[in-house]
Amino acid sequence: MVIDTSAIVAITLDEPEAPSFEQRIADKSRPPHLGRNCA
Repeated sequence: MVIDTSAIVAITLDEPEAPSFEQRIADKSRPPHLGRNCA
C-alpha cells in the first residue's frame, strides 16, 4: 500500500498540468453524464 501511494504521488508530481491519477480513473470508470454528482 505504501509503495503504491508513493508511486501515485510521484506520477502526480511529474505531471502537474495533467489531471490527478485518481481523477483520471474516476473519469474512465463512470458514465460522463453522471459527472461529479455520483461519487
